[in-house]
Amino acid sequence: MLIRVSLAFFLMIQVHAATASPLEEESEQLQTERLSSSEAREALNLPVVSELRTATVLSFSDSDVQFWANRAKAAHSAAPVEQGDLAKTYDIIIQLGHYPRKQGRTGGQGKFVNEQQMAALVGVGLYRKLQELKFQGKTISTLLVSADDYTKGLKSKIFLSLHTDASVTPCSLGPSVGYQGDKDEKGMHGIALALAITLGKDAERFMRDSYTRALQEYYAYRRFNVSLFKGVLEMSELTCPDDEKNLLLKASQLSTNIAYAVQWALR
Repeated sequence: MLIRVSLAFFLMIQVHAATASPLEEESEQLQTERLSSSEAREALNLPVVSELRTATVLSFSDSDVQFWANRAKAAHSAAPVEQGDLAKTYDIIIQLGHYPRKQGRTGGQGKFVNEQQMAALVGVGLYRKLQELKFQGKTISTLLVSADDYTKGLKSKIFLSLHTDASVTPCSLGPSVGYQGDKDEKGMHGIALALAITLGKDAERFMRDSYTRALQEYYAYRRFNVSLFKGVLEMSELTCPDDEKNLLLKASQLSTNIAYAVQWALR
């Protein structure tokens, strides 16, 4: 989805500190907007940006990619998902897209990994990094959940579902975010910024926000009580070979950058 990362969003961050994927069921015309140069200059000078790092990969081979693919499969096989506690209010609930379904909507497939494995690689890394960070002097309260097996009605400040896209026309889609309403937009744009910086991509060239109805009306939104923002992050298109490799090689840095974006959003 193409994202217009507005100056208003950055000011909020400073204050608050095999076939197409099921989320790509409806095709809509993509739109483009441009961030003005003055907005970009001001935004990139804000403190949160100094916490984010571009993952630099000078050269790599398929064996390097396979190493991270194996890490993704290992994360998938042992993801520390839980059902959650209704008595708690979590700072963030992270959902691993489609995990661990074996039939029905199981997610897209790349050459090296599938959508569930990629979501697990980034999601488990994000979960662990957030346990190292603090908000108001306390460790950030984080819950990792599956696609379906969790307690309904859990309370959280942030809900983030991790996904990748897939297409019958390879390399026709880009990263995107989906969200339900205006109150979710600013927070999800922070997550998009973390993704763009990590992958070395221009956030202006992302797909349009909530570019399918499935992204805007994601089934899990209504299953959680969220106070700050909720949304879906489509990290890349797995059916685009270069994008799959790029995401695998930079997944660890992506987990770290999203963690810092979450920490700032909680402020």
